[in-house]
Amino acid sequence: MKTWKICIVMISIGLLLSSCFMASAANSLTDTTGDVWYWNNVGSTSWRWSGSNTRNNVDITGVSGTVNGDKLTLSLSVVGTIQTTEKFGYWIYYNTSDTNYWVMKMGEEAIGMGMKQGGDSGEYTQGNATISGNTLSCEFDVLGDTNAVEIWAYAVEWTETGQNAQNNEWWGDWVPNTKFTQDTGTDGTDGTDGTDGTDGTQDKGTPGFELLFLLAAIAVVAILLRKRR
Repeated sequence: MKTWKICIVMISIGLLLSSCFMASAANSLTDTTGDVWYWNNVGSTSWRWSGSNTRNNVDITGVSGTVNGDKLTLSLSVVGTIQTTEKFGYWIYYNTSDTNYWVMKMGEEAIGMGMKQGGDSGEYTQGNATISGNTLSCEFDVLGDTNAVEIWAYAVEWTETGQNAQNNEWWGDWVPNTKFTQDTGTDGTDGTDGTDGTDGTQDKGTPGFELLFLLAAIAVVAILLRKRR
């Protein structure tokens, strides 16, 4: 396994996680149901947001990090069932004082990685991800401190990508809700209704797609590394 490939994975994930750091001292979080955000394009020049939607397969009920000896298990549960098609994505982040763990589920592939900071190159471990009904779980070997400085998760569903993206619909849920950072209050015209936009002053790309593609690229590299071990 080539060192430069390992570096690509570590640097990419490290940059991503460092941009998301925010204190939240808890090893588990619960989330209310029926709080899924909905977004859709309306033709090629306008879009709409609405909150408090029901979308069971991405409506998160809770996320947790459980330590048992030298093992850490991260879990995310939804109202419905964890989906394995390419139009669903699930993410869990668990950050401690010296280690970052994350789990990503897109399509049929589920990946978990942990990275401990410090030393010349740090340490890393790959988790074992499993799905059981409405729950995505991933077990890791503990690398360092196990007390959560931050734990959060989100789940998304979308209908179209590529050339058909202008007709896309999108649903997403975050826990805690403060992690949802999309601007839903600017309509791009008169600023009065906070629901849609038409003049091109706000990015019309599907919410979170840039992050989805970045994580997918990182995942591909991680998969290749795992298969070459």
